[in-house]
Amino acid sequence: MDDTIGRTFAYMLIGFGFFILAPILIFLNSDITARSYINTAITEFTENARADGVLRKSDYNQLVTRLNASGNTYVIRIEHKSRTAVPAESGNGYETAYRSYNINDIFAVWDGYGEDMEPGTSDDVDGADYWMKDGDYLSISIVSHSSTLGSRVFGSLIGQPQGMKLIASSGGMIGNTGR
Repeated sequence: MDDTIGRTFAYMLIGFGFFILAPILIFLNSDITARSYINTAITEFTENARADGVLRKSDYNQLVTRLNASGNTYVIRIEHKSRTAVPAESGNGYETAYRSYNINDIFAVWDGYGEDMEPGTSDDVDGADYWMKDGDYLSISIVSHSSTLGSRVFGSLIGQPQGMKLIASSGGMIGNTGR
């Protein structure tokens, strides 16, 4: 009798391992791989932009292509804070301030929109690279639109069936560009 109960229990554990645990581990491994992939892509893009002091549309398109290869869709946020000197409140000298530019401002430069920031108007120019200068700050963040399969499966086991989204960010000061 004990042998039958032991075998039944062993078969149940084996079934649990093969049909429940193995797929969960595979899904989680795919999530880890996707996180690593997008972290690498965004870090390479940011470090190249920081080292050169320029955001190129071709580099951005390459980043988007790499992100699309991961099988998820993402919201990409880029913020450039330009260091400027403003008169000090005390009236003596200048203070450092940062003016923020977002991805829409960067696209306007890439696409050649004029001062009015409207496409197809008389003040449009040829598109150009987006230049930054030493001391500026660049930050990029990426958030997936939906949670991944692995996080939904794992989340259902821990009480969060909506799962978790893939998130990555990178940034830093622009330096040694000579501008």
